[in-house]
Amino acid sequence: MLLLNRTPVASEWLKDQCKLLGLELKNLQKPTTFRLVESYWRKVYQMEVNSNQMKERMFVAPEFHIEATYLYSNRQTGLTDNLTYVRNFIPDNSGHNQNAIEPIIFERGVLAVEEGQADLFFFLLNSPINKNNPKYANGLSKPSKPFQFTQILPDVEASDFLDYELAISKAVTMIGDATSKNYVNDEAAIALAKAYGYGSMLNKGRKDINKFLIEKAKKNPTKLISDLTSAATEIRAILADAIAHGVIEFDLPYVKYKDLSKGKRTTNNGIITQCSAGLDPMDYFVSWMREKDNSGVYNQIKKELEDKKLALADAQLAS
Repeated sequence: MLLLNRTPVASEWLKDQCKLLGLELKNLQKPTTFRLVESYWRKVYQMEVNSNQMKERMFVAPEFHIEATYLYSNRQTGLTDNLTYVRNFIPDNSGHNQNAIEPIIFERGVLAVEEGQADLFFFLLNSPINKNNPKYANGLSKPSKPFQFTQILPDVEASDFLDYELAISKAVTMIGDATSKNYVNDEAAIALAKAYGYGSMLNKGRKDINKFLIEKAKKNPTKLISDLTSAATEIRAILADAIAHGVIEFDLPYVKYKDLSKGKRTTNNGIITQCSAGLDPMDYFVSWMREKDNSGVYNQIKKELEDKKLALADAQLAS
């Protein structure tokens, strides 16, 4: 049951509100499901005993409570009312609810609205913490607090899934199909693998690199496709190489030279720059490096990296 300022809504209230909001009351009679947004879920990788393979699992709190009352902008009156959902209504002498207001509970991250529960459907749909609240979709209002849940929309989720699968297919073709016109050459594939932290390329062939990149593509295919054509990828690869060879290091919040014997590095402890809080350190450093005034630092890192590689090659020949 819905209460407006502690009093049950009139019999036609829900129907009138749906008209004002552009909703069909008959659609609110249908069953649906709401789930907590992604930030409330935790991804964990576990080893399966039978298959001996790592499987991805999603964990969420057994129960999550939301308040059963929020401020509702009533278009019929132009006023802001307290809208409440209750399962058990007990009136006092004035016709107001005197029963305790119980929270609405998501069990294991989801809340199923059964057929005919139009009042609960309406309450959740118009909640200010519902990600797909119609007033946000129509641009009529902006959220004042973080979203906590969203309605599961099969058509939208199916579309997102299809886009995701197509992006994976495109990425895999670019990486692994040498006959494709968008095939990524060895140099670009190596640069991207280094940028993603592959490590040493010693005794590694193209198939090893492809396997590594395809695993990355399955996690975020859109980003990988974007990175393949990004000018920042080469810089990222050089920096990843420089870290692996001990030229620079991330000593957060700073990026530093490891060799303090050159120039005046001892005076500032080898600090190159300080990363901004809240940003991925490598993303920040790549952006910083791409600025025109910092090209000298980038060239110096490249030179010291080449010196390190030459010294390593000479040592291997000598042995």
